[in-house]
Amino acid sequence: PLIAYFKQMKALFDPSSKLWSFQMEDYITFMKGVHNFQPNIKIEGLPSWILQTFNPDKPNVMDVVPNADLCDVDAKLVETLLPFQREGVDVAIHHNGRLLIADDMGLGKTLQA
Repeated sequence: PLIAYFKQMKALFDPSSKLWSFQMEDYITFMKGVHNFQPNIKIEGLPSWILQTFNPDKPNVMDVVPNADLCDVDAKLVETLLPFQREGVDVAIHHNGRLLIADDMGLGKTLQA
């Protein structure tokens, strides 16, 4: 019955690791339904900080970051920034320079910094 419930939840099974994966959006429904199988199984919920991190109602950081005023920066430098680099600069300025720029080599981290 438990495996049938997992399949009903559109869970994915990885035969090599023997682990089931569930969509985060199904978490609440899953937790409500899986309690029907107790006391035969023990289920432990996710920590609240994980639920908050993956909350779909949480605003996207890019939705609240304004375009930074770069009028004091050399115009040639500003013009060379690609859109994703400009977004990175905006986020960095919005967070008072407290930002970790981490991506593949050659994508312009030095220019963004």
